[in-house]
Amino acid sequence: MKKLVFLCLVLFSGIFFGQKKEVLKIEWPEEYKMKKALDIEDEKTRFVVFVPENETVDNWTILGSLVSYKKTKAPNVDIIIKSYEETFLKEEPSAKLTILEKNDGAENIWALFKIEAPSVSKKSKFEAQLVYVIQGEDDIHNVFVMIKEKTLSQKFVKKWSKIFKEGKLINE
Repeated sequence: MKKLVFLCLVLFSGIFFGQKKEVLKIEWPEEYKMKKALDIEDEKTRFVVFVPENETVDNWTILGSLVSYKKTKAPNVDIIIKSYEETFLKEEPSAKLTILEKNDGAENIWALFKIEAPSVSKKSKFEAQLVYVIQGEDDIHNVFVMIKEKTLSQKFVKKWSKIFKEGKLINE
């Protein structure tokens, strides 16, 4: 009987305490030697920032970030895109969001888009960025990379689009 009680305790503790969280795993290119510079998590979000090893979140040439919105589901990818567009237009009215690809029919809906502001003033703190958003089982995950430019080159977009789309949703 004691063995049965012990077995039940082990099984229940695994159910309640061993829950894994879903993350979007991105393989950052070796050439940048990216390091985790910031990792903030609460019950609603997780925000992780990556910069090259000799740089900081205050002084960087390229910055990558992963943001997960926990327990958030979107009925379609257009709602996610619209939310981003509204946010960036508030921050920088001249910003332009360009959808590069999207898939509303996949098991995990996703979108890839870039945000640029070619006509922004030199004083603006706006940085061009490439964004990949994917709906996980329970969370919305997004990854972006930004550079201190107003626009992104085709070469940059092609390279980083491939990296992001090769990302995997995993439980850890």
